[in-house]
Amino acid sequence: MEWFTFLVFPAFTLGGIALGLALHSIKKIKNMERRVEELENKNK
Repeated sequence: MEWFTFLVFPAFTLGGIALGLALHSIKKIKNMERRVEELENKNK
């Protein structure tokens, strides 16, 4: 049973890190889109 935990734990850890990075990237992209919209509104 020990090998099972050794396999599952790293998978969960990597999954969590990947999820965190994905969410962070989505937030960054949304912020950039907002900035672009603000700039476009200023130029009008």
